[in-house]
Amino acid sequence: MAKKLKLTYYPNRDCWSKFYQGKRYYCPIKVSGKSDRQGYADSLEWWEAKKAELDNTPVRGAADPVNGVQSIALPTIPMATNYGKVGVSASPLSVKPKFADRTVSGLIDEYLSARKNEADSGQISAKMYSEHRYCIDDFRAFAKHSEVEKIEDASASLLASYRETQLQLTTLKKSAGGVSPVTAKKRLQILKRFFEWLEDLEIIDRLPKVLGRKFAAVKLPPPKPEVFTLDEIWKLWDVAPKRTKLYICLGLNCGYKQADISSLTHEMVDWSRGLILRQRHKTSAVQIHKLWPITLELLQREKSSGSREDFLLLTTNGTELKRETIKSDGSMSETNIVKLALDRAKRKLDLPITGKGFATFRSTAASEVEKINDTVTSAFLAHTETATKKHYVSTDFEHLLKSEKYIQLFDVLEKLDTEVFKLGKR
Repeated sequence: MAKKLKLTYYPNRDCWSKFYQGKRYYCPIKVSGKSDRQGYADSLEWWEAKKAELDNTPVRGAADPVNGVQSIALPTIPMATNYGKVGVSASPLSVKPKFADRTVSGLIDEYLSARKNEADSGQISAKMYSEHRYCIDDFRAFAKHSEVEKIEDASASLLASYRETQLQLTTLKKSAGGVSPVTAKKRLQILKRFFEWLEDLEIIDRLPKVLGRKFAAVKLPPPKPEVFTLDEIWKLWDVAPKRTKLYICLGLNCGYKQADISSLTHEMVDWSRGLILRQRHKTSAVQIHKLWPITLELLQREKSSGSREDFLLLTTNGTELKRETIKSDGSMSETNIVKLALDRAKRKLDLPITGKGFATFRSTAASEVEKINDTVTSAFLAHTETATKKHYVSTDFEHLLKSEKYIQLFDVLEKLDTEVFKLGKR
């Protein structure tokens, strides 16, 4: 007999759930389906931790196990916020159970307002907000084209038609209005999130079945990582100023992208041992690299003054290297000094490297690491651990430095410096 599962699979959210004490709890870990064993194991671990947390929370009217009397757990708020004084107010969407404007366009505006609030408070990036805005605005245009005004009229057939249209657009050239499979997938994913938001706020009774886990399934072309040739790297190096040379070193030595460089702080660098020990900006995964002598030299030369928590590298005006802001019209504005520095170096050369951005240094270095020792490529790229591990395990960098994985990685990095790129000798 098959073992009885302790959790219930919820296909509309691609996650496992548990009904407990009159309430359903949805696991935040996304899984690929009921057959995803690791996903179920991670979800069960999350639930057991959540249940322990709930069981330790006093319940109003619960019996005292020692005295056998009823005890009432009253909330104590010693430092409650004076909301009238601080001048902040909840968005209408958080206090109105029903919306007066139930048009598709009106609800999309409310949805984007909620995402904008998340971006302003740092819960999501400005780039993610911008993606939500552009993708959901496409559905707004599609609904208008289909003469669908009210959310009640956004039927399963309309949603299926939208999905079919996106798949058709992937077959067209961009000049004819076509989009890439990646764009089509994002549009479908964000549309599904929009309807989940409607369901969560009880604006719609339930999520349409058409928005199941296959709704946003779009076949993507296999990745084709671009790389620089050694000749291209050396030519870029020869025309680059000191600061741009540092960016190139961090891209090749540490596999850094622009945001990784911009978010580097003083406390992440161990100057005496020539190490950067951090959690990656994008994923919070452990990221440890032994610096080449040339990287360490340039980093010491270019570093800013400041406390341990301050950014290590700043612009000449003392601002962050990479900044994203949302303008008054809702569009995103980005300042990216690292990209601009590379573009200036590329313009000085007659090289066919258009389209090879700064992230190409990361893929170039990773490809060389793979050739030398394919067991440490993931450590070099700082790939994420299991979904639940980061919630329970603190990072002990000193212990990791003694592990065979990082000992081997440091050996590979030395070979990249002395045998492959040889930037310190140029």
